[in-house]
Amino acid sequence: MKTGLLLTASFLPCMLHTAAANAVASAVAPALKTPEIAKVLSDPSAIKPEDMVLLQQKAELGDALHQLALGYCYETGLAMNQNFSLAAKWYRKAAEQGLAEAQLMLGCLYNDGRVTEPKEGETLKWFRLAAEQGNAEAQFYLALCCLYGVSDRAKQAEAAVWMHKAATHGNAEAQYLMASMYAEGAGVAQDPVAALKWYRLAAKQGNLEARDAIRSLKYAKNTPLPPPIKENAQTPAPPVTPTVPGAEEQAEL
Repeated sequence: MKTGLLLTASFLPCMLHTAAANAVASAVAPALKTPEIAKVLSDPSAIKPEDMVLLQQKAELGDALHQLALGYCYETGLAMNQNFSLAAKWYRKAAEQGLAEAQLMLGCLYNDGRVTEPKEGETLKWFRLAAEQGNAEAQFYLALCCLYGVSDRAKQAEAAVWMHKAATHGNAEAQYLMASMYAEGAGVAQDPVAALKWYRLAAKQGNLEARDAIRSLKYAKNTPLPPPIKENAQTPAPPVTPTVPGAEEQAEL
């Protein structure tokens, strides 16, 4: 099993970039519920000029889902020239209306350095706003941001809270990192039993690193093994506050 995984400077930025790149499908899903947006986003070959005109008009009238979809079109170059500044403009309009998916996408643009005039703290600001609304992807990215290059225990504790929330939502990468946090004592008290439970949940979803970690823990001395995770088993309860993340989980064990 890797050691010092959570505080390795070269690991987390790479994971955050990959995670942000995978945010699109979950972020645009609400917009696809609108028929005309679904037509534009799901079947690019069938897009007609009037489709984009309608999308633009509804976005300009203030509809947050159309603003999200228009921002996505600008970001990806779908049916128009790629323009990250305009993508940020429309994401921001939807984000300021409280649309969590737009907040997530705007945070990703800032994180990737695609906004022409970056402002300090914008990535964390938008990830946090989306995370506070329960967006699991944003919770995961916010946790990664708190972990990256941070030695402050308070920041690690906050990262543990958000990572736990994302892991409880079923994010396999979050489950793997939550397990690693317990294994290394980063942001939570070191607890090999809790680590193994989260590794098993991640491994069940096909996470290969979690499987390797389980093998390592099984051969570690004096490591008590909890029973295997059963189908439809409830995940451990999340921490109550950032000051003592993992308290409820440890109580269960």
